[in-house]
Amino acid sequence: MKKIPLTVLTVAFIGVSSFSGFVRAADRAGNEDVYTSESQDSFQELARSYREQGLELQKMGKVDEARSFYQKAIQLDPAFVLPYNDLGVLYETVGLLDEAEDLYLKAIELEPRYPASYSNLALIYEAKLDYKKAGYYWKKRKELGLPGDPWTDIASEHLQKLQPFVPEKPYKDEDVLSLAEQINKERNILKGNNGALAKDYFKKARVFYDSGDEVTALRMAISARQLDPANKEITEFVDKVQIRLLSR
Repeated sequence: MKKIPLTVLTVAFIGVSSFSGFVRAADRAGNEDVYTSESQDSFQELARSYREQGLELQKMGKVDEARSFYQKAIQLDPAFVLPYNDLGVLYETVGLLDEAEDLYLKAIELEPRYPASYSNLALIYEAKLDYKKAGYYWKKRKELGLPGDPWTDIASEHLQKLQPFVPEKPYKDEDVLSLAEQINKERNILKGNNGALAKDYFKKARVFYDSGDEVTALRMAISARQLDPANKEITEFVDKVQIRLLSR
């Protein structure tokens, strides 16, 4: 199989995978007016300035520069919720789902009533075919919704499809944090066995590919290849999906 230069594939992949991120940008960026502190502390003010610069760079497609500014904002003000979510969105658009998941969980740990990270997590778990967790976070996102918030309606639509996986009782903030701890424990166990985790990602990649969702399939397959780079079957699958996307 003829190899396509990695730089070409990377640019094409970022361009394709960014599409769904832009569609969901309104909720995924969060509500800055509600969550930005009014403190005059110099470090906090500078952190907010860095976050704004990160957003502008991300809109321009400058991923590395945007990431740097988000990280600077977090370093200056570790309790500032917004850049954790922003950085999660950035990682997700380039296929780093585990890193994005960690950041969304951190945002919720800092502020359990911050709505954007709930919908972001729900979408990640749907992509991973983990409908129980997806339903959990969609339900919480619906509970946090404000009047006229379109994402409340989106959460309701997803909950209807996932109803068999969603418990009836309302969620409390401590329930959310407990689930976050459980998720981290499960992932730490899997991380101890890269082969098993790669197999899991590759299995899900095939499911998405067969359903016609090549973009999500590619994201899953690339994660699998990173975990098991010697697996020729995974590498060949990644090449096949990339070529199919580029030939459109």
